[in-house]
Amino acid sequence: MNTMVPLRFASLGFDYVVCVSKIWMVIRFDSKQGYKIYRAAKRDDRFVDFTFHRKTKSLIVMDNNTVIGCAFSVGTVYRRIMRACNEAIVFDNRDTFVEPGADEELNDIEAMEDEQLEEEPVVDEEDFADDMDEEEYSDDE
Repeated sequence: MNTMVPLRFASLGFDYVVCVSKIWMVIRFDSKQGYKIYRAAKRDDRFVDFTFHRKTKSLIVMDNNTVIGCAFSVGTVYRRIMRACNEAIVFDNRDTFVEPGADEELNDIEAMEDEQLEEEPVVDEEDFADDMDEEEYSDDE
């Protein structure tokens, strides 16, 4: 019996999308475990940066152990994943994509978060300094 899982994609902003059926975990970047996952992924060349030079707020771990850094909070990523799971992709009779109607309240929340992202500095000096001083940390924590 061949059961096919429908492919659903969630937008992570800045023209990045991710297949929601391949997501294993979403975790806060600023937690101790989040930073350990980030360091291990950077060391093993498994890290993909979806932040567009914004501050990393969450990490998405995929089923193939790829780690994606995202500029949105865990809550925003979760809402976008749930919306992608609940909505079907709709095509009109000309085979062009038509975005399904989404909950207006979620759109308002995400619009406010997008505005906050636009106000943030393009390069976060703390993240840059952490990357430069990565050798100072030990994995014995």
